[in-house]
Amino acid sequence: MILAVEGIDFAGKGEVCPRLARRLGAILYKTPPEHMREEQNRINASATDQDHYRYFVGVVQQASAEIREVSKFQNVVLDRYWMTTVVYHRVMGVAADIRDFGNIVMPDATVYLTVSPEVQRERMAKREMSPGDVRMLGRFHLVRQGYENALSDTQRVIRVDTTQLTPEEVVDLVFVQIQLVR
Repeated sequence: MILAVEGIDFAGKGEVCPRLARRLGAILYKTPPEHMREEQNRINASATDQDHYRYFVGVVQQASAEIREVSKFQNVVLDRYWMTTVVYHRVMGVAADIRDFGNIVMPDATVYLTVSPEVQRERMAKREMSPGDVRMLGRFHLVRQGYENALSDTQRVIRVDTTQLTPEEVVDLVFVQIQLVR
């Protein structure tokens, strides 16, 4: 099973994904992977929106190739995937589309994590802002709407509002829902 975890910044993906991968006995795959974080920060800080999009399309294509191989032997939990790239870039004004990625491997299900704007702001205040976070300041309401639009065409979506839940409670809810999807 390939499970993509998507959602707005500060919804809890970073806390939920590793716990969910452990619970499922899956490999955790972050998009982009750790070895690309320095380049990602440089791209977030200085690239034009179109160059930013091209970079992330390449990241998703590389991830897809790796996931295609790994998923033959083990379940995979993706910490963000194609949907985040499309949604955030549409908010930036780029004409982003799933077809831009070519023939990528698609998840069996998508977990969509939401959080109230108030709790999102609280979590944001507790964490250092990345260049990507700064790039989206003041546009999170558009990101929320972008996810809703993208999800309307997506099958097998598990929605969880993390506003009042611990990461463990989120994992428990997702685990139950995955059993129903299978």
